[in-house]
Amino acid sequence: MPTTPNEKGDVARLLKEVTLLPTASIVDLGSGWGGMARFLAKTYPDHPVIGYEESWFPYLISKWMQWIRPLSNLTFKKENFYRADLSKVGLVYCYLFRAGALRVEKELLPKLPATAQLISLAFAFPNTIPIRQVPTMGLWNGAAYLYNSTRAD
Repeated sequence: MPTTPNEKGDVARLLKEVTLLPTASIVDLGSGWGGMARFLAKTYPDHPVIGYEESWFPYLISKWMQWIRPLSNLTFKKENFYRADLSKVGLVYCYLFRAGALRVEKELLPKLPATAQLISLAFAFPNTIPIRQVPTMGLWNGAAYLYNSTRAD
């Protein structure tokens, strides 16, 4: 889903509370057109940012935008992020549908490094307590949630 300007602002408020190790990377799970991945790459120019997208058309648009306006720390991969090596990730961002968020909580959250944090826009993880949430005025009028990688259950 495209991220609205208001939602980017809401995510930016959460980013102020994120501390990244110097060698940590940032990933956007299901990066779509690449707008949030580009925002994260500009916000964290000293950290590599990887956008994962499986659908061809949004992936190609992301690659085209990266070719037109390159950011040296940004890469897009047409790859299933469940199979990706996330061992050096410090921050994960996702804006998925409800079932996608549930699968991320169940399969990826426990595998992330202990220092990693995750921001989920619009869809909360039902079995994990966020360390912070901010209301959003975007498409879903929900919230943006910040989680530590360690599960609360």
